[in-house]
Amino acid sequence: MKKKGRPSLWERLADRVRRRQGAGRRLLLGLAFLLVTTLILSSGFSPGAVNVKLGQPTQEAIKAPRDFIDRPTTRKLQEEAMAKVQDVYTLDDQVAPQVLKDVSGVLDAVEKARKDPAPLEERVAKLRAALPTDPGDLTARALLEMSDGEWSSFRQDLLNLVQHQMDQGIHPESLDTFRRDASATIMTWPYPRPALSFAADVVNAYLRPNVLVDEAKTQAARQEAKESVKPVVIVKGQTIVPDGHVITEEDLERLRDAGLLEGGRGAGVWLSALLVAFLLEGMVALYVYHFQPFLWQSLRRLTLLALILVGILAAIWAVRGVSGYLAPVPWAGMMAAILLGPDVALLTILYEGLAAGLLFDHDVRFAFVGILSGFAAVYSVRRVDQRGAVTRGGVMAAVAAAGSILGLELVGGREAFVNPLFWRDMALGAGMGLASGILTLGSVPFLENTFGILTNLRLLEFSDPNHPLLRRLLLEAPGTYHHSLMVANLAEAGTEALGGNALLARVGAYYHDVGKLRRPYFFVDNQFQGINPHENLDPSLSARIIINHVKDGVELAREYHLPEEIIAFIRQHHGTMRVEYFYQKARESQEGPVDEELFRYPGPKPQTKETAVVMLADGVEASVRSLKDPTPETMEQQVRRIIRDRLNQGQLDEADITLRELDILARSFTRILLGMHHQRVAYPSQIEEELKGDREKGG
Repeated sequence: MKKKGRPSLWERLADRVRRRQGAGRRLLLGLAFLLVTTLILSSGFSPGAVNVKLGQPTQEAIKAPRDFIDRPTTRKLQEEAMAKVQDVYTLDDQVAPQVLKDVSGVLDAVEKARKDPAPLEERVAKLRAALPTDPGDLTARALLEMSDGEWSSFRQDLLNLVQHQMDQGIHPESLDTFRRDASATIMTWPYPRPALSFAADVVNAYLRPNVLVDEAKTQAARQEAKESVKPVVIVKGQTIVPDGHVITEEDLERLRDAGLLEGGRGAGVWLSALLVAFLLEGMVALYVYHFQPFLWQSLRRLTLLALILVGILAAIWAVRGVSGYLAPVPWAGMMAAILLGPDVALLTILYEGLAAGLLFDHDVRFAFVGILSGFAAVYSVRRVDQRGAVTRGGVMAAVAAAGSILGLELVGGREAFVNPLFWRDMALGAGMGLASGILTLGSVPFLENTFGILTNLRLLEFSDPNHPLLRRLLLEAPGTYHHSLMVANLAEAGTEALGGNALLARVGAYYHDVGKLRRPYFFVDNQFQGINPHENLDPSLSARIIINHVKDGVELAREYHLPEEIIAFIRQHHGTMRVEYFYQKARESQEGPVDEELFRYPGPKPQTKETAVVMLADGVEASVRSLKDPTPETMEQQVRRIIRDRLNQGQLDEADITLRELDILARSFTRILLGMHHQRVAYPSQIEEELKGDREKGG
């Protein structure tokens, strides 16, 4: 029941940064996983390669193993369609005004010279110098000697002609035609011959195209024509290259697209492999995101899951040339069950089973056998509480594989027992199951050390009473050792009732008080002769000694290389509780306020269901042991009081545990405690029933 205060702005910002970084890393992991899976699947989907060389004739006709697009033929048709598209022209409405402006500028220069009061010879010279092109002495004189009315008509006719020509739209290739037509028209005007030549020269100089090629529209039209061509498809079974045909570059391209060249997988193969890989990865991602939030948040565990999936997929690909019954799906299931949990293992065998069916010519038989044998293996190792569980899982996988192969043979209507291939398949399937168990035993220790994951197999090592730290606890602090065993029994039963990791809770309880080894006789567990060293100490010092057993325990745990998951029990089993006895003693023995923090454990509070159960079991065991004459009622009351006190103090706020689970835990603790104290306890109701039965028998 997590009840945390509102985080600060800085904490919220830091959390947001962490979540974004985590999301980015998960995305990179997912892309890498998708890429590798696609590579493996594409190689499995590709047909066998053919041996052909450029410029050499084929030894036999080569047929298409599947439908694919004939890219060379399609490309040729597209090029033909694009070539038929003519250029698209557009009218540039900025050209005509500029042409008229340029022509008007020339005529304005003549107009200026005509109005100049200087002598004619001087004006002729000025005009020839002012015009862009020297018209010559004769033409200049003719223009200057025209009457005002004649000049005005000439000027207007020339501007009207230019405007008319531009309004028609001049294409680049028709410019010369427009110039010739304009010159011919000018020569019909009733003006002096030199003036007409001048007008023709002006038109030829300034008339230019205003209808230009629109490159964007032309390209768009050609692209549209290209896209209108339907791809040419070579269907499965159609001849790609006939017998004796000399191989060309286009033939090689077709064979590559068909996936028939070494290293040349067609686009269709890549696309189908990518789609299948995406669907498989999507199935995994959705399941983990919605149903395994702890796994989703742990990049380390996600990487391990991806490694298992890809590694076994590669192993399945490696045995393609032998038999699909060798697909090591149970190996994946057992590794995932031990390292990541049974639920994730079921997802893993489904993934690998589907992949096996796809890689072996889409044969559902191999998927069926792989998934069924994988389920059997996962069921056997769902709770690894003994070292033989993995071996048992391999045997179960072998039996399931052999049984499913037999079932498939009989359903297929074959005479199984006289079919030599049946016995081979049975041997391969059973051998795969047994080998999966052996491979799991070899691979799990490497993976758990590499990824820092505490598995039940490793927990079994730490549960060994001969572990050096437990041996020290037994010899140097026997009372604490006995207390730890009692707490372990309670914690294991309670955690199992809640569906948690009971073995982790038991092992954590074994080590939760190892810090008392530093000063064993300062703890009541080990005070057998009635000597209490705290009687001569200040309460605050006594409290510090008691509190320090947590820090001392963490140091000892690290010295003996205990994993962090077990160290968490040492750090969290007292949470932030107060050492009540010495706190009250300090209040009674000194005047003024007492610093409460000196009497409080540093924490943290329990963060998981397992550490919360050990905290409660620790308090319950010590409390019930202190009862002088325990009865079922007093024991249950004491159990519920301890749980209620821890709850009210907020010690369970950060653990994922509900009120309903606390009630289940109280009943589980009471049942175990009754078993421990059965020699001194009897239910009153049971005694009444026994006496009643005796009276009835006696008449």
